[in-house]
Amino acid sequence: MEIGLKLILALIRAESYFDQQARSHVDARGLMQIMPPTFKEWAGRNGFKNANAYNPIQNVAVGCLELNRQLESFTDIKTALSAYNWGSGNLRKMMKARGVSKFQEFEAFLPKETRDYVKKIERFYH
Repeated sequence: MEIGLKLILALIRAESYFDQQARSHVDARGLMQIMPPTFKEWAGRNGFKNANAYNPIQNVAVGCLELNRQLESFTDIKTALSAYNWGSGNLRKMMKARGVSKFQEFEAFLPKETRDYVKKIERFYH
């Protein structure tokens, strides 16, 4: 997978199936299913007027910023997608506990939902 519009569209399809009003059972919101604290952080940093996680432009902007943060932290796309889905703190703890650093080394230790999520994005991407 290459970083770009195709990846973002695959992520949106996996997260919300393009429903800008989507809301998950854990309160993630909008097209890219952004958690409220993450949305608030990025909206504040970028001076969004009338910040609204259901605003598709703001949601996609924040989602791209958050995905980019994960890519900068973890460098490969599958690991960054795992962090985007499961949370970077959860991923870091698991990687440290297992003494692993590459996706292939820790994929089996991810929650099934996260493993399926990465596979789904790959499928939608291709």
